[in-house]
Amino acid sequence: MLSSRVHTTSASARFGRHLMVLVGVIAVASCSARRGGGGDDDGSDSTDGNVGFDPTGGDPGSDGVIGSDGSDGTDGTDGTDGTTSADGSDGTGEGCQSDKDCQGINDRCNTEGECVECLADPECPEAGQSCFQGYCTACAPGVRTCSGMDVVECVDGSPKVIESCPAGGLCNAGQCYQCYPGVKKCDELGRAVECAQDGTGFVVKQDCAAESLECANGLCKGGCGNDSKAGTNAGCEFWAIDLDNAIDPEGGADAWNATFAVIVSNTSASNAAKVKLERPDGTVDERTLAPLSLEIFQLDKKWGIQGGGLSDAGFHITSNQPVTAYQFNPLENEQVYSNDASVLFPTSSFGTEYRVVSLKDIGTFHAFATILAPKADTTVTITTTAAASAGAAGSLTAGSPKSFGLAAGQVLNIESTISDSDLSGTLITSDKPILVFAGHEAAVTGDKCCADHLEQQMAPVPAWGKSYVIARSKRRFKEPEYVRVVAHQDGTQITVNPAVVSPPSFTLNAGQMKELVVDGDFQITANQPVMVAQFLASSFEVVGPGLDSCSSNSQCPQNWTCSGTCMSGACINDAACGSGFTCETYTDPVFGGTTSECAPIGDPTLILVAPAEQWLTDYVFLTPPKYAENYITIVAEPDTVVTMDNATVPDASFTAIAGTTYRVYRGPVSEGVHVLSATKAVSVIAYGYDDDVSYGYPAGLGIKTLP
Repeated sequence: MLSSRVHTTSASARFGRHLMVLVGVIAVASCSARRGGGGDDDGSDSTDGNVGFDPTGGDPGSDGVIGSDGSDGTDGTDGTDGTTSADGSDGTGEGCQSDKDCQGINDRCNTEGECVECLADPECPEAGQSCFQGYCTACAPGVRTCSGMDVVECVDGSPKVIESCPAGGLCNAGQCYQCYPGVKKCDELGRAVECAQDGTGFVVKQDCAAESLECANGLCKGGCGNDSKAGTNAGCEFWAIDLDNAIDPEGGADAWNATFAVIVSNTSASNAAKVKLERPDGTVDERTLAPLSLEIFQLDKKWGIQGGGLSDAGFHITSNQPVTAYQFNPLENEQVYSNDASVLFPTSSFGTEYRVVSLKDIGTFHAFATILAPKADTTVTITTTAAASAGAAGSLTAGSPKSFGLAAGQVLNIESTISDSDLSGTLITSDKPILVFAGHEAAVTGDKCCADHLEQQMAPVPAWGKSYVIARSKRRFKEPEYVRVVAHQDGTQITVNPAVVSPPSFTLNAGQMKELVVDGDFQITANQPVMVAQFLASSFEVVGPGLDSCSSNSQCPQNWTCSGTCMSGACINDAACGSGFTCETYTDPVFGGTTSECAPIGDPTLILVAPAEQWLTDYVFLTPPKYAENYITIVAEPDTVVTMDNATVPDASFTAIAGTTYRVYRGPVSEGVHVLSATKAVSVIAYGYDDDVSYGYPAGLGIKTLP
């Protein structure tokens, strides 16, 4: 806290009819014999080798046993099957040469000259029916398919379950498999395995761990040569910066001098990672990280950014295999009242074109954009949307490009200079790849107390997307959520669904920003790439409208009373205050003594929202210590199975987002490192609250170039 703040005949009858035809073939042949000619009427052998039909000497028989021409004795005088009438049509049905010769249900003429009900599946009147031997049936006889985990086969025209696949397996194309043939993956021992061609199980193809290699997507690859993580926030080289934070002498808060930290997580389940952090003065700190573990690097404050200017302030992190990295400014929340955190992107994702997003300058505290150049002789050009200062390096005028030269590892910080001005939309370009942070010393979201520090590494413009799903944070009480959308191209059309804002569609030009004040979950789509950032609300916005005016206690939080406005009540512990509030103890600066009352938790934090095109299936992230409440928000498509720390997130815990195909989960999470995986790509945001302070960051996201 900083005071400055989702009609037909039965199948059995038809099969019976065909059976009757087959069983009765002799009788049918006998009847058709009366229409033929050439057999002797006394039943003796005829001169053509046929046997006459009537042994007593009736009408001439046509069908002998074997004709003089060697044809089947079942054939008539014309050599055709004795079951066929004189006109060549099948004696079992109406003879036809075209559909017009057929009537009733059997109104189609097939190639054998028979009148039948259908010639192909689409001609069957009911959904799911198949055309089999000219008749519509509920399924194709003998064909096996899958229904969930069951193998079904068509029996007597109806599907019957003939086998249930075992748990952990799958059903595909009417057959049970332990796995799908040819699929590759990494097993729990770090080996590359592939499903056998008969689907009976996985076969080890290579033991990656035994060869000190990393297994990724079923292939063994060498450490940082593992391109499977390219385009994500996992990598082997990063830069961190202790960004400008607030000092509030009046309020007794000094976040700038609090401990800054970089936290590195090993993403491998089998191999240790060797990580090196180099300070600006060249001193090095080396650590070995066990599989799926993390290390906290607490860093000297003497390299903290303070005000605009150029400095050597970059911390360089390298690893022998892919890791993820985050910076916390400061690490712990205790009595500093101005915190935030940022995911760090690897150098492989750095770009040459950025825009920034932040909140307005509030006079006492300023918005900033901070740039680091990994390579020597880098030229950076900045076109701000508001007046800014780069300290001794010069001032910047809104709309006027200004260029700066940076050495390798050098940092340039610019800060807004006019109260109520906004750096959002500022354009930063360079001739070599650079890193860009955006944030604020301490900002407020609305017009209520209190202010908090903001920081987030920016994604380069080519990594922006066109589809975003924004899920609000875990509700504290009655606070709104703030979302900012930044465009890079003129004529960018944005639509919000469901319509949680009015109007739900709007157009932005290059560098323009639109702020949405919302209360709910929704999707943003655009015809051109955009950047979307989410801001948690200032603490006293949690109280809601009752902070300005109320008429009853029901309009106020738990243990607050209405006296024209909502007034906080005394407390002895957090439980007395309810969710979203904490029991805070104050010391009277004049008369001494202490008093305890319920106070809202949280304050602004800046979260870069990952576009749906940059979601991931695997995350390793950290929840920092000493916060009152910590949460994650997961956005997923239906039928996505999400597992965190070896436990499946219950499907019933997800809530559909109206007007979209997505669902959202919001739930508490404990301190420490967490491992999350999903069967489809998902969005994960980690955040937390305490007394007038908060942090928030995407647990991971892709940074690949999008079309």
